[in-house]
Amino acid sequence: MNPSIGKTISATTISTSTTSASRKPRKFVSRKKQARQMTKTIFITGASTGIGRATAKLFAAKGWKVIATMRKPENETELHALNNVTVLPLDVTNTRQIHEITQQALALGDIDVVFNNAGYGLFGALEAMTDEQLVQQMETNFFGVVRVTQAFLPYFRERKAGLFITTGL
Repeated sequence: MNPSIGKTISATTISTSTTSASRKPRKFVSRKKQARQMTKTIFITGASTGIGRATAKLFAAKGWKVIATMRKPENETELHALNNVTVLPLDVTNTRQIHEITQQALALGDIDVVFNNAGYGLFGALEAMTDEQLVQQMETNFFGVVRVTQAFLPYFRERKAGLFITTGL
C-alpha cells in the first residue's frame, strides 16, 4: 500500500534575507503594463446559455479577456456589450469552422484556457431516441470536445502552457 495515499503534503516557503547592498535594482514596470502582462484569456464553447454564459460573465468581471463562442452569435446581446468579451460563431460539429475560429481566436492574442462547454442532453426513454439523435449528441458532446482540443493542442505544446477544462452531462 502506498503510504502517501490519503495524506496531505504541505509546502513551506523559505525566504532568506539579504542586505540592501546585495540586492539587484528592480526594473520599474507601470501598473498598466503589469495588468496587460497579467491579463489571461479564456476561450469558451457553448457560451450562449447556462454554464458557458455564466463562465463568460464571471471571467470578464474578473478582468480576463473572454472569447465566447456559440452557434448563433447574432442572437447574443448581453455578452456583446461587455468590453473584454469577443463573441465568435462556432458549431463544434463543423470541423472546418473549428479550425477557422481557432486561428481567428489565436490571432487575437495568447489563449491560456480552453473551456469545452458546448453540449446538450437527451432526455426520455432510450428506446424512444432515434439513431440520428444519438449520433448528433455524440458529434456535439464527444467529438466536438475532441476536435476543439485537437485544434488547440499544438499551440499549447509550443507555448508549454495552457489548460483545458471540459464539462460533461
